[in-house]
Amino acid sequence: MPILAVVAAFLWVLCVPGASWAAPTAKAPAGQPRGRTPLVIAGWIPSWNNARGLPEALAHLPQLSEVSPFAYEVKEDGTLRESLRLDAAPWADLVMAARRRKVKIIPTIAWARGHAIHAILAVPALRHTHVQAIVALTTRYNVDGVDIDYEAKRLASKAAFAQFIHDLSTALHAQRKRLVCTIEPRTPPSALSPLPPKPREDVNDYEVLNRSCDTVRIMTYDQSTGDLDLNALKGTNQRYAPVADVDWVHKVITLAHKRLPPRKSCWGSPPMATNICTIPRMPRSPGANSAPSAMPRRCGWRRPRARCPHAIMPAN
Repeated sequence: MPILAVVAAFLWVLCVPGASWAAPTAKAPAGQPRGRTPLVIAGWIPSWNNARGLPEALAHLPQLSEVSPFAYEVKEDGTLRESLRLDAAPWADLVMAARRRKVKIIPTIAWARGHAIHAILAVPALRHTHVQAIVALTTRYNVDGVDIDYEAKRLASKAAFAQFIHDLSTALHAQRKRLVCTIEPRTPPSALSPLPPKPREDVNDYEVLNRSCDTVRIMTYDQSTGDLDLNALKGTNQRYAPVADVDWVHKVITLAHKRLPPRKSCWGSPPMATNICTIPRMPRSPGANSAPSAMPRRCGWRRPRARCPHAIMPAN
């Protein structure tokens, strides 16, 4: 079974060849070209469908180097809430199976409330307590590290988030644990506006992440209509709102590698496609005289029709 032909409950992260922690290839015989360093493949098990993601992860452990169940969420006060128990069945079975195959267990901590993230990380005492709680869970369950997936952060949180990542990295490395940082993709500014691009800041500073994170996973999916250049080029006579157009992915990778070395880069590869349908847009008020118009919207997920994630486009 091709390793990329899996359900959307299990998302792949492909790390670039040449990573210092990639498995070495066997020495090629004299006169033959040396083979490429294999990709390091990690897998997320999202909490919204872990009943299907868990068996997928178990079935593909031979292909994996790391596995990240969405094990924790963060409460408003910065304390951690367990979404699942790594020391209880069925997750304990995954942990034991992964250890037998020397697959790293790096649970994900998910947080997507920008105001709460800022409220905790911007206060040194609260930030310190949060860091200590994360380190404690890695030692309690003897996992290999942690994956920080903090999304929807405010620009005002940039300095506080950078300090948090630095402090957490220092504390984890003291315990010989890894820090993985998952961030949203960054489209080049020139593709975001028809006007000449202006200098802009991003809360996820690639240089900061490079200094502190062992691996940076960039979610190269959910492109939709975010790249105006590609919208104009490819969406003239057809609906165009892809999950991850290969041309857009290339832009994201090229931009990231200006500040982030390839040896630390991982790229999210979603085995899914967006089903785009059309619904009528009704007039704004009951007395309006305008006729309904059509607007695209997402209507769910479906399995891919191609093995390569770059070939995934909106379903008809």
